[in-house]
This record gives sequence, structure tokens and C-alpha cells, in this order.
Amino acid sequence: MTDDQTPFAPASLLAIGAPAPDQLDALAEQESLSRIVFVEPDPKRAEALEERFAGDDRVKVIAATLGAEAGEAEIQIFNYRGARSVHVPGEAMRALLPGLKTRSRVPVTMMTPAQLHEQIGVLPSPLALRIEALGSEMDILKGWQAAAGLEGVARIQVSTSTEAMFENGPAAPECNTWMQAHGFVSDGIDEEDPDWPVLVFRPDPVAREHLKLRGKTQVQSQRIGELEKRVTELKAAVDDRTGALAQMEEQRGKAKARIQELETSLTASWQTEEASQKKIGELEQALAVAQQEVRENRDIAQRRGEKITQLEAALEAERGAVAEQEAARKQQAEQVAQLTAQLASAQESATQQAQRIAQQKQKLDTVTQAEIAQTARIESQESCLGELEAALDQAKAEATHHVTRIQELETALDRANLAMEADQQRLSELEEIRADQHTRLELACREMRRAEGQVEMIREILLREARV
Repeated sequence: MTDDQTPFAPASLLAIGAPAPDQLDALAEQESLSRIVFVEPDPKRAEALEERFAGDDRVKVIAATLGAEAGEAEIQIFNYRGARSVHVPGEAMRALLPGLKTRSRVPVTMMTPAQLHEQIGVLPSPLALRIEALGSEMDILKGWQAAAGLEGVARIQVSTSTEAMFENGPAAPECNTWMQAHGFVSDGIDEEDPDWPVLVFRPDPVAREHLKLRGKTQVQSQRIGELEKRVTELKAAVDDRTGALAQMEEQRGKAKARIQELETSLTASWQTEEASQKKIGELEQALAVAQQEVRENRDIAQRRGEKITQLEAALEAERGAVAEQEAARKQQAEQVAQLTAQLASAQESATQQAQRIAQQKQKLDTVTQAEIAQTARIESQESCLGELEAALDQAKAEATHHVTRIQELETALDRANLAMEADQQRLSELEEIRADQHTRLELACREMRRAEGQVEMIREILLREARV
């Protein structure tokens, strides 16, 4: 049964290869057709069709042929019942028709089904599709299915051959298999010429429903695969974040330990500073006592002006030596490890100075009023005064160094506190990111479980239909 004899009334017709002239009147008389598209490769026949349907707005004629690739081609017209093709005849055709000859060759424009669909747009449903392009049947069917789909096609008529008559061309069994795989069943075969049958197909609702379910299942399976991949990526990201958090916790612990060390060092420095201040106070008190004693003996010292001048020169020389010692001590003071030793040395020096002061006081009490004894006493007191001033300067320098060191430690402590605050802020941000990723992971798991439920429901439907 051919497309022209079926009782159904198509709304549009797409003919790839114009029908024979004796069929055109029947097509034109079908009132149900609102659009008719002829794709005719032979320019002369295309021109004849345009003249035949001039003034009929329903009809559009396109002078071209369809194939897998666009470009220029050459159609061969053979000496057998108007057979024509852009493909080279194969061994089966030459065996069937030993006298086969090419009567003429006509240059034609080749379009892809996608280009045709873009040019003519969507045709009204139901659509009747006629394909008379020997050797290109499958290229046209696959191309139209990819470009426009077959959902709106209600009838397909394909002129083909029982064997593959052209190189790289299909045969009737291949067309049948492909049509069945895409939701169509046979609606008759015109075998007026058994070697060149005309296959007619109509949609199979059950097969189409199965195809839709299969497509949905594939989409769901693909979606599940994507979700599983996403879950894997999220797990990997969570593991990475967990590792980063562990590193941050380790760094935070190290920072806390460092802060504790700095606090311990700062406490020790404060204790050292307090001890130094206490010792300086004792030395200042001793110096004040010595200065009082010097003032009491000022009259005696005036009578020995020349001697005092000599003592002052000696004192200046002693101060120069003390300054050199102080410079050496400042260089040694840069090493933090020697702070404790230097402080102990200062304490010991202060103790010795105190002993010397006691000895000098004892001497001052026991000396006679003789000028020689008074001169000796003055010399001893001035010497003690220089030593006390040197010790006081040394203690003050050490105290200044301690204050500077304490300021440096306070600065380091402030930096450590800032670093710890930054680490805590970063930790909070990472915890928020981890919580967000955990939420996304739960949503992905829920989506995957929903998809699994849908797949199970589809499987049950398919099993139920299979049992029916």
C-alpha cells in the first residue's frame, strides 16, 4: 500500500525527489495539505514543477538533492525506468542490470537535511515524508531525524532496493531495522518491481512510548552518573578542606606554643628588669651616702686642690677606660642568651662596689686628721666615687637594653596576636565553607536517591509492560 492510497489526511507533504507526473494531480487535489515541499535535483524537472504549481501558495520547490554533506554533486540518470542517483552503481546493480548505462549527468546542489529544515521551517503535523533518492535513503532519514525529529511524521514512504545497489548505499532490510528502532512499523510494501520495493511506515505508539521511556532512562542514568561524579568531587573537596583545616590547626597550635614561649620570656625579662631597678636603687642610695660624705670633707679637699686636680685627671682617664668597656658590653648585649650572665655580672659588680664603699667608710672613720691621711682618704673616696658612677652607668645601660628588648618582645607578641586573629578568621571561613559543602553534598545525595527512585519506578513500568 503506497502513501497515495492510504486513507489518512496529512497536513503537509515533504517529497525528496518529486513524484511521477501522473501522481501530481492527485497530490494537488488533497484538500488536507496546507503545505507541500518538493526537493527535486533535476533543474529542468524543478522548473516544470514551479510552472505546474504557479500561483499555489501551498507549494514550494527546491532545486537540490539531500545528502550527508553539503556541496556540489553530479546526479547520474540511467537507462532503466528513470533510475537516478548521485552514487556510483555497485556490483549488485550491474549484475541485476547487465546493460545498465548512464544516459546523462546533471550537476546538482546538495543540501543536508539540517539546511533544508532551516530553510522550510517546521511543517504542520501530521507530515507525510516521501523519499526517492536511491543510495541516499539512510543519510536522509538520519539527517532529518537529527535536525527535525520524527515525532510529527505520520507516514514515511521510502523507495529503495532489496540489495545495496549503490556503493555505500543501504538496502530494504537496513531501512526496516532503522525505522523499527525509531518507533515505526511497516504499513505495507509496494512490490510492483520486486527488486525496487517501496516501503511504507507508520508510527507505532507502543514502540514510541518505549523509546521515550528508554530515553528518559538514559537521561536519568546520565544524570545519576553526573551526580555520582559530583559527589566524588565534593568528597574529594571535603577531604582537601579537612586536610587544610588540620594543617591550620597544627599551625594554630604552633602559634599558641610560640606565644606561650614569648609570654614566658617576657615574664622573665620583667623579673630581670625589676631586679635591675632594685639594684640601681641600692647603688643610688650608696652613692648618695658617699656624696654626702664628700660634701662634708669639701673643706679639706679644697686645701688639696692640686691633688684633686690630679685625681680628676685620673678619674677622666678611668672614665675613658670605662667607656671602652661599656662599648664592648653593648656589643655583647645584642646576644639574648648572655642577658642572664650579664645581669649576674652586674649584680656581682654591684656587690663588690658595696663592699668597697663599706671599706672606704671604715677608712674614713679611722683615718687621723693628718694631711697625709686626709689626702689618702680623699683619694680613696674619689676612686670609690668613680667606680660607683661607672657601675651606675653600666647598670643604667643594661636597664636600657632590657627595656629595648622588652619592647621588641611586646612587638613580636602583638604580631603573633595579629597572626593568631588572622588564623582564627581564616578558620571560621573554612568552617563556613565546609558547612556549605556538607549541605551541598546532602542535597546531591538527596537528588541521587530521588533519581534512583525514578529509575526503579521506570524499571517497574518496563517490567510490568513486558509481562503484559
